[in-house]
Amino acid sequence: MLVLSGSSSSVTTDIMMLSLTQGIASPDIINVDKLTKEEFIKFIEHAKSELILLDFEYFSSQDRFGDDITKFIRDHIKAYLPYLILFYPIIDEKKAMLLSADNFLPTPIDTRMFNMVVRRSRKEKINILTVEDNLTLQLILNKSLEKKGYEVKGLNSALKAQDYLKKEIPDAIISDIQMDGCDGFEFCEWLKKDPHLSRIPVLLVSSLTDAKSIKKAFESGATDYVTKPYDMNEIHQKLSYYIARNGSQREKILVVEDTRMGLELIRRPLEAERFIVITAKNGKEGIERAINELPDVITTDYNMPEMDGWDFCRALKSDDRTSNIPVIMITGKNSDLDKKIGRTLKINDYLTKPFEASNLLSTINFTLMEKMAEKEKQARELLSHELGVGREIQKGLLPDFSPDFGKKLALRAGWIPAKDLAGDFFDYLDGHLESKNMFTVVIADVSGKGLPSALIAVAAQACLRTIYRDNNSPLFMIERLNDLLYESTTDEMFLTCFITTIDFNNKKLSYCSGGHNGMLLFKKSSDELIDLDATGLPCGMMEDHLFEMHEVNIEAGDKLILYTDGVDEARNGSNFYGRDRFLDFIKSNASKMTCNELHEAIETDIYSFTKSYPQSDDITLIVVDL
Repeated sequence: MLVLSGSSSSVTTDIMMLSLTQGIASPDIINVDKLTKEEFIKFIEHAKSELILLDFEYFSSQDRFGDDITKFIRDHIKAYLPYLILFYPIIDEKKAMLLSADNFLPTPIDTRMFNMVVRRSRKEKINILTVEDNLTLQLILNKSLEKKGYEVKGLNSALKAQDYLKKEIPDAIISDIQMDGCDGFEFCEWLKKDPHLSRIPVLLVSSLTDAKSIKKAFESGATDYVTKPYDMNEIHQKLSYYIARNGSQREKILVVEDTRMGLELIRRPLEAERFIVITAKNGKEGIERAINELPDVITTDYNMPEMDGWDFCRALKSDDRTSNIPVIMITGKNSDLDKKIGRTLKINDYLTKPFEASNLLSTINFTLMEKMAEKEKQARELLSHELGVGREIQKGLLPDFSPDFGKKLALRAGWIPAKDLAGDFFDYLDGHLESKNMFTVVIADVSGKGLPSALIAVAAQACLRTIYRDNNSPLFMIERLNDLLYESTTDEMFLTCFITTIDFNNKKLSYCSGGHNGMLLFKKSSDELIDLDATGLPCGMMEDHLFEMHEVNIEAGDKLILYTDGVDEARNGSNFYGRDRFLDFIKSNASKMTCNELHEAIETDIYSFTKSYPQSDDITLIVVDL
């Protein structure tokens, strides 16, 4: 941690003591009193710390950094800082919030606030406090939040929550209203009295749906209101929005209003909520400011000189630079015809005069949430398309699922990713088939899920194909793969792998396992299933690890069954398909089915067991008629 300040600052000692309580090594307190502007910029460019605290009050008082400290920090400092926390006196909040800091720390420093902003800088889990006296509802809510990756603290009364908040500041609060001892309205009013707690986004959830209760919720200090029975998607969307903007600089709002009174009625509540407000007194000026400033939302009056609200909106929507900026029309015109015109011009919302500040803020927040949701939807669609393309590329790198090897052998493979991309892969290598009557089959499973696992899988498959050209021994191949993965992957990534070579001349099966045991050989002559186990850690875990190669005799009519753990770990709720069921099914059917028939029957049995329960792991299955 690096603290940038001057000798006149009284906060640095507090920061040092609090840092030690957070397990942070003693921070570097840098006194920049003697540094010129140029020396300071050079110092920042070479700063190594991942977390930097900057004293706004000190820098604002230094003439050598220029009159506009906001511009200086934004243009010359922020570009080089990994995570900037600005600490400032509460009286300078409006000025400080104009800076592009990652988080803010009001002084005198509150221990709870310091802990929260440091937790944010470390990108630790977001902390949510839920206050709900119905334990069933709380359990459902908490489980849903935990699945989204939040750290959740659940309490069954507002009084217990007050005690908790005296020690910790969460990133957001979800609270019921109707509770004994202290209801949700009183809880919000109590939060407002503490300048640090008043910053926490609070979602009130209740079965009360009347306008009076909703109005009281906002007047009490609630950030938003959700009616029961609530939709968890709505909860997640609102949490995502409010947490993202909490503690950091708010969005930019362009207010187009020709009267001073009308402007102040909009500006004051927006600035009180730390929005950046820019203004224009008519439509023409509004167009110029919208193009130059690219605000997040525009509010506009209808009756204005030179250009009315309709013409202003029409001009905005016809310009590619401003066409996607949401527009809220604030007007006394609210007839059905006005709304039809507004929909035609793609106005996002209406606010009818006269309006209350809480209505203005909720309308702005809702519009911004819709904008964020639309961006997230577009990002998901783009990602989904790209992952779909990646899946087709990955599938194209695999060999045929039902190849034709003539009379040598018959084989059927299946590959079913749990997500768009898979960590499983398989391959069969027949470069030595004609000359040496040998055929190699590989099946592998990379740890983890998603893109990282898929990249390792593709790289490992390519490596094995290259290694095979030099030596088709399973032992050589798995040892070489292990060394390559150990050199090129992190400690968290590894690969279980099973490699077997079929020697048709000598009627033998040679195999090695890299932590991928339990592969099966069905002996037709005795209706026996043999486990093909061999000692070996997963590939990539240990350098120069010693693997074992085993051999087993084979006969015509035997079957080789290779699979990944997605088969026996297929689930229906808390019940697993399991290895025992898998083995019993093979024993009952292997002797009377071809490899194609047995493969299809196994997949059907798995699906009949799991039914519609979501697949949690990649499933790869290979059946070979020897």
